[in-house]
Amino acid sequence: MKQTHFIRRVIQFLLGINILALGGAFSIVAGQGTTPVNVLPYVLSQIFSTNIRFWMMLVMGIYLLIQGLLLKKFSWINIAQLIAGLLFGTFVDLYLLLIGSQAPFGTFGVLLYVVLSILCVALGITLYVDANVLQMPTEGVLHALATRYPKRWPFYRGKIMADSVSVLLSVILSILFLREIRGVGIGTLVSAFMIGPIVKVFQELIARLRRKIS
Repeated sequence: MKQTHFIRRVIQFLLGINILALGGAFSIVAGQGTTPVNVLPYVLSQIFSTNIRFWMMLVMGIYLLIQGLLLKKFSWINIAQLIAGLLFGTFVDLYLLLIGSQAPFGTFGVLLYVVLSILCVALGITLYVDANVLQMPTEGVLHALATRYPKRWPFYRGKIMADSVSVLLSVILSILFLREIRGVGIGTLVSAFMIGPIVKVFQELIARLRRKIS
């Protein structure tokens, strides 16, 4: 029974990472700014003309450090979170190949991809965090923050704060080093403020579904 439960959690985790990556791919193809989780590595890759995956791993390493400082401990599971990050990056590349480089149907298609991106990212985060198998360092920090300050910084509120800081820092770095804003657009800004509340809605829906089943 325990083994079956664990397998279900792993399946849910992989499904969540896939949906999250699909959302990231939709945001890139829409061309209205990348999702907040991708925007800082993207801008850094533009500044230094290097692979985005390198900066993704570096930023996640910083998140791991912050997480350890908040919880005042490090363990193997913190390092294992990088596996989730690698899976995410791999799936994003795969979905970019599958959905193509341009949104269909002109402006309507772009808007549709932005909406799909926000919904997929929120649902993906909800599913893979709820599975409690592995977290990406980005969500690991939010969980650490919620654990340390449960009333002040619940997960959804921490998500809004973290996304907003990431977007603001990306804009500042982009202007300073590139003399223009790259990677940040209306889709990024909408995502930064909408994903957190939508995650909260999905969390409540999952909780209700579990109560009905049990």
